[in-house]
Amino acid sequence: MRGTFLHNQVIAAALAKSARQRGGHVQIEYPIRRGQRPPAVDMLVLIAGLLLAIEIESTTQRIANDLMKIEALHPDVGLIVMPNARLARSGKAVVRRLNATYPVATVSIQVLTFGAALEWIEKNCPVKTVAHITNAV
Repeated sequence: MRGTFLHNQVIAAALAKSARQRGGHVQIEYPIRRGQRPPAVDMLVLIAGLLLAIEIESTTQRIANDLMKIEALHPDVGLIVMPNARLARSGKAVVRRLNATYPVATVSIQVLTFGAALEWIEKNCPVKTVAHITNAV
């Protein structure tokens, strides 16, 4: 991924680990189309029957690009993850404004803080358990 330490080693790594622990298939830097240096979403996750497109941002300037990339993949849910609540509030306002201006979006987009994104995955994608079978003698 082409991000900072916070982006790659903290947020992306924790989200990927949480999704994998729940039986999810995680693809990092998933390209939207073919070609040399195509745009890509930070993570594409198939988990619990849901297809999630996840973008991690530390500013609101790229949210319009993120929405286009997420929309191109037609996932069930698009998550835009931001490091703190102030940025998440600003991000939600940008998404609302863009959806009002271009009301053709078909994907549910959620702007969450890092902690809220981990909780969202935990709540919506339960851990797959395997039944423990013992031989009773």
